[in-house]
Amino acid sequence: MSSTSKTHDSPPHPAYRPDIDGLRAVAVGAVLLFHAFPEALPGGFIGVDIFFVISGYLISTIVFGQAERDSFSILEFYRRRVRRIFPGLTVLMIAVLVAGALLLYADELRNLGAHLSAGSFFASNLLLWRESGYFDESAELKPLLHLWSLGIEEQFYLFWPLLAWVGTRRRGALPWLAAAVVISSMAAEIWLMSRNANTAFYLPISRFWELACGGLLAWVDMDPTRRARSWLRRYSAPASTLGALTLLVSLLAIHPGLAFPGWWAWGPVAGAMLLIGSGSSDASPHWPHRLLASRPMVQVGLISYPLYLWHWPLLAFAAIVLGQTAPASYRVTAMVAAVLLAWLTYRFVERPFRSGRLHQLAVPLLSSAMIALGLTGLALVLHGRATAATLRETFVSPSREPVIPRHPDRARVMLLGDSHANHLDAGLRASLGDRLLNLSSPGCLPFYDVDRYDLRMRPGECPRLMREALDLLLSRPDIDTVVMSSMGPVYLDDTTFRGTAPARVRGQRVIDVRDPAQSDRWRIYADGLDRTLTALTEADEHVIFVLDVPELGLNPSTCRPAIHFPGTQWRLRGGEDCTIPRAEFDDRTARFRDMVVEIVGRHPSVRLVDPTSRFCDANVCRGASAGEIWYRDFDHLSESGSHLVAREILPLLADVAR
Repeated sequence: MSSTSKTHDSPPHPAYRPDIDGLRAVAVGAVLLFHAFPEALPGGFIGVDIFFVISGYLISTIVFGQAERDSFSILEFYRRRVRRIFPGLTVLMIAVLVAGALLLYADELRNLGAHLSAGSFFASNLLLWRESGYFDESAELKPLLHLWSLGIEEQFYLFWPLLAWVGTRRRGALPWLAAAVVISSMAAEIWLMSRNANTAFYLPISRFWELACGGLLAWVDMDPTRRARSWLRRYSAPASTLGALTLLVSLLAIHPGLAFPGWWAWGPVAGAMLLIGSGSSDASPHWPHRLLASRPMVQVGLISYPLYLWHWPLLAFAAIVLGQTAPASYRVTAMVAAVLLAWLTYRFVERPFRSGRLHQLAVPLLSSAMIALGLTGLALVLHGRATAATLRETFVSPSREPVIPRHPDRARVMLLGDSHANHLDAGLRASLGDRLLNLSSPGCLPFYDVDRYDLRMRPGECPRLMREALDLLLSRPDIDTVVMSSMGPVYLDDTTFRGTAPARVRGQRVIDVRDPAQSDRWRIYADGLDRTLTALTEADEHVIFVLDVPELGLNPSTCRPAIHFPGTQWRLRGGEDCTIPRAEFDDRTARFRDMVVEIVGRHPSVRLVDPTSRFCDANVCRGASAGEIWYRDFDHLSESGSHLVAREILPLLADVAR
């Protein structure tokens, strides 16, 4: 594998394909429309999968050709990647850092630092894997969320060029090696999907097959005598039409409620492969390629990379500053601004570094800048950790895994439910310590034989987890109390408070395992609660059921003291009224609360805790008071809020608390 002067004898890039630039425009347009107006194109996020196929095809075409001619240089490959990826990314990350310094609070800036550092080292997907999911409501508050796809790509290119070089050295081995990557990666994805869809979405091993499919297509294109290439040329008209229709159906049929990627990902991948494989550098007579090669599509395709970089931070910072999803007029303005910024980046940043006067300085200058950004992000994280203890409003995310104490044998109280039980952990654990065993699981109702699943969990997962937890409770005489809680209306009527986080309920299923034909979710919830309380009380367990806290319906950062632009009276964000009308809370929850009160009333030994009075008076419900902010997002409690509710529960656990 050469790293010498052979590099300069490398063949030129493959013949330019305007239709591929047009396909880039389709991909980036789909992503932009999904992020700005998700209801308009629920499947728009598959544009990233189209990008993966395009990238795998184009990069592999270059690498395979150079490797066959023994002119491939791994060093030159990465120099090209730096010139291609780093210019726009560096400018974007500097802009996000400056905006964050002006607009974010200390804990938010610390989180941005973590994402800045991860993005600089192309590990955003791994960081997001450890955090919440792509479709969670908090996702829109992460300005660098979209860099996860760059992480997947660059992790793929850590080994793919070497594999290509090895495959071309051994005659006939290349397609088998590429096919092995596709098959093993797809198998890993299907296996991970059966356990945790969020893991399958972000881990590189489960997404490599999409780029490798592009690589296989590049191998097919290398030799005109290959049967697959001849077939694509002979049947290019139906293949191109089928590819276009496959992409269209995928964009309209796929939505965040499906178990994606999984088998659904074959829609955008196959559609992109058919369109690329049936086209050529010559003018194509087929309508899909004529459309893709049209001047407007090509122009958008040329700026697709910087357009992808700029669009999301504009939307994310708007959501952060406004405390909610930006109005439609702003989102339209943001997309227009993204197009303008993308063109400026392409014209005055990308082109000079890729082939202009800054070409020779690109690698050392841009690499140094990226390292500096990564270290800056790390410094923000370390500084944020050092000062976090001084913040009165500590924001904690509900864990996605049960909180197992160091000494589970000491447990006396079990906490069980979904994320709205999980957010009670901090307040209870402050007094109970290892005497609290938290087996809550986000998205799962704490009942026997009630299933609830969506994109993030597979069917049957919740009933299994809850049955294991409840059976453990019944088998441990030393654990004599269980604290249960869950959200209500979001499960029962498929609506989120004030329309926040529509992805949360899209594709959601709530099922009575004992009677799958039952479709009345209210009946399913009521029966599940009743039979679970019956089983526990008949076993003489002490049960405390905590009614859900009010949903805040806005970003709690608006409840903080205002940030003013230096030297002016212009308020950038914060200082808003952190309340909702009590009537709005009552209207949304009255039926749910009445149902729970009626069912709990059938079991006299069950204690019902209603924390509403801690948050609400006759007129309003508050998300903050006396400098303490009680929420971490639209409906989950912060550490302060968790302690507030714990004050209602702990008197019932006086003999257990320290």
